[in-house]
Amino acid sequence: MNKYYSTLLKTLILISSWLFVGVSHGDLPAPTVFLDEPDTISKWYGLEASHLRSMKGPTGGLWRGADGTSGGSAVFNANFKDWRGYKGLRFWVYSEAATNAEIMLTLTSPGPNGQADYYFWSFRVNWRGWNSVIVPFSQLKTSRRPAGLHNITKIVFNSKGWWLSPKPNTQLTFDRIALSKGETFPDASSQAPAMTVYNSLNGFSPKGPAVPAFETKLGFKCIRFALPGHRYDIIKKRIGAEASATQIQKAEITAMAKDLAKYHPNCVVALDLEHWKLSGAKNPKETLEIKNNIRMLGVILDWMHAAAPSLLFGYYSLLPARDYWRALKGPNDAGYKAWQADNAALAPVAAKVNIIFPSLYTFYNDPKGWVSYAKANLAEARKYKRPIYPFLWPSYHDGSALKNTRIDGSFWKLQLETMRSQNVNGIVMWDWAMHTVTKQKLPWKPLDPWWTSTMGFLFP
Repeated sequence: MNKYYSTLLKTLILISSWLFVGVSHGDLPAPTVFLDEPDTISKWYGLEASHLRSMKGPTGGLWRGADGTSGGSAVFNANFKDWRGYKGLRFWVYSEAATNAEIMLTLTSPGPNGQADYYFWSFRVNWRGWNSVIVPFSQLKTSRRPAGLHNITKIVFNSKGWWLSPKPNTQLTFDRIALSKGETFPDASSQAPAMTVYNSLNGFSPKGPAVPAFETKLGFKCIRFALPGHRYDIIKKRIGAEASATQIQKAEITAMAKDLAKYHPNCVVALDLEHWKLSGAKNPKETLEIKNNIRMLGVILDWMHAAAPSLLFGYYSLLPARDYWRALKGPNDAGYKAWQADNAALAPVAAKVNIIFPSLYTFYNDPKGWVSYAKANLAEARKYKRPIYPFLWPSYHDGSALKNTRIDGSFWKLQLETMRSQNVNGIVMWDWAMHTVTKQKLPWKPLDPWWTSTMGFLFP
């Protein structure tokens, strides 16, 4: 028995359900943008155009004064003053290090005291990588007597002054600073937290950094893939065989769960045992194997919950069994009914998970077929009566003839819009974090059609 274990990180972005509801994005006005590309970055005092970090487009706005040097402020003189009717301000910010520095945002609104009247709001830089920050206007605090949102003359980011204590090595890059009427911003009484992106891709153990994720209503801030029985060396090459149900040991599962709870207390864990046979028995031996595999899926969850009761667990792709061709046959077909029976046999396992993670990866360049396949799989997932977060991948599956090819922007947008129309709780956008093939053939680029479609979907 292989006594080593690890967790394999894969790039994951979880999109919370509150982004999907409340508005019809097709009818929204364009947002008012205060920083996007060089022509707007140049209007900021304290920022400089940087091609090194950019969330959307070729450049971002680098703020070297985030560590308290160079004046410690970045200032924009607002030429669009009337912010009434907008729900909040949002922006992307890249942090080179999680320094925990507190940054003060002030919105100058001259009243009886002139420039001394303003709104303010602060956030801490407790992440590394890209983070999407949302500032609901309902949560702004006031200093003296600001005139109101109809008279905003300056946007200022401050790294010192007030009670702030500048932190060395704090370096931030801003992108897409904008007002919008179209987002569902949580108010002060809401339990839905602001959307956060975690963007660290290094680390292949339970002690490694978090996987990127959008924070959700459910309260978890990251996702971990856990592969019981796998062992990876320093270059991520699997050197141990995939564990079977008979090889899984309680001590290893318990240790894994405790490490995940210790180092990632706010994570949800997607358990990956997709290689286990759960249907299609051809003889009595395989029937017994399937029965034991289903039993062990439940036992593993029992061990995980007992060792880490605060964590949320789900199985990637198993609930329901991902199936393309049987899903397309329709409910009156014998193959479709057999698929439903396979999924029903997994109900005891579904009763023990917190989250359902259907896999809706793309095998063919057939948008109409993909929509039918996705809807059928989601219909099966709903039967388990758990929150549903489907996995989507912006590339064609490795088993496809189109592997190592990105999905085009319109097809990817259709997939995102289908998830919204199906009222899932959220989605997980997956890609290899540091896979050699992906790094060489499919590097992430800010102007890739699938990525610009994603940004357009999130921020219309």
